[in-house]
Amino acid sequence: MCEKIEIGGLVEKPNICIIKIKDIEDKPGFAGKILGFFGAKHIPVEFISESQSTKSLSSLTLAVKQNFYTPAQEIVKDKAQSIAQKIELKCNLTILTIYGPHFAEKSAIASQFFSALGSKNINIHGISTSVNSITCIIHSLDVMNARSILHNTFDFPE
Repeated sequence: MCEKIEIGGLVEKPNICIIKIKDIEDKPGFAGKILGFFGAKHIPVEFISESQSTKSLSSLTLAVKQNFYTPAQEIVKDKAQSIAQKIELKCNLTILTIYGPHFAEKSAIASQFFSALGSKNINIHGISTSVNSITCIIHSLDVMNARSILHNTFDFPE
């Protein structure tokens, strides 16, 4: 087993729904336009991830708290449906974030994080990172197992 890497901690945000807006024509400004609709309705977005496909199309994944799900769903169906080829909606999710050191200084953190979750057959519905955090979205039923395996994988502060 690898030596445990010290991290700063784990943050959990329960009661999350994700909205995947898929196969959008990849052109400047689409993310700003979609997020503008959420901002106009005062719906906070907890997670954003964008990716490109090989067909010159993009996908945007947004997460909102469950209590904002209905107005967010209305926005997507009213505004985004005309520009996206496919929309997926999922609830009963939790955002997990590990944070700590500057991750460029500890290159194995991401691989250990995702390998640990995979070892417990925990599916990931979204990934986002920053200089000092790694975030993923998992099903809420997997949180206890995720918490346990992450505490076995990393060295948390006392």
